[in-house]
Amino acid sequence: MGRCIGTGEHGFTLLELMFIVTIVGILVTMAVPSYQTSVVKAREARSTSTWQEIYEASEGGVFDLHSGSDLVGTNGVPYNQW
Repeated sequence: MGRCIGTGEHGFTLLELMFIVTIVGILVTMAVPSYQTSVVKAREARSTSTWQEIYEASEGGVFDLHSGSDLVGTNGVPYNQW
């Protein structure tokens, strides 16, 4: 920590503050690509999970495309009539 000469007060010098800002900038530039990669992977996983749920629902009879109703529960009653 720098010292202001003659005043007896303590504080940071401009050079020290610029050094800290530079270090923080370097850390941010290293962290942002990793964060963006994590976000993309999370979106892909969520999309895969959603498609898997849709597939399982269509195989399990939740979607009855031949009855004229879009969504049918496992008991045969359309969801919009619950």
